[in-house]
Amino acid sequence: MSFDFVRNLELAEVLARYAAQPDTRAIAKDPTLQKRTLPSGRQRPAMKPPAADLASNTLIRRSVGGSWDPNDEGYYLVVTHSARPWAKDEIEEQAYAVAVELSLAAGARIDLHAEMVKLQAEARLRTRGQVRLG
Repeated sequence: MSFDFVRNLELAEVLARYAAQPDTRAIAKDPTLQKRTLPSGRQRPAMKPPAADLASNTLIRRSVGGSWDPNDEGYYLVVTHSARPWAKDEIEEQAYAVAVELSLAAGARIDLHAEMVKLQAEARLRTRGQVRLG
């Protein structure tokens, strides 16, 4: 499993970009497949530590640094699962948990509680119409 963080994109664009991404197993079967371009720059902030450092971990903690820009919209945490070539059977489902911590710098003028209420309402709507990739 991998976790990615993107912003300033519409949900449909996020789904399209990640759904079109072939996994390692698909590329091994068909070498003509190529990795698709994923968001970059401000649309995909650098997370620390980078994903390559976490390949064999089961407990993953990553953070995004920098400041929050009130002009940014559409924050998405992208969770993807790709069966590894060494796996004997294709794993269709995998249980996982995600915790997100938002912190506020001193002097920031944002009502974090009100923003969380909005996010919770959106999350309830999205899980009802959940889209399954792949």
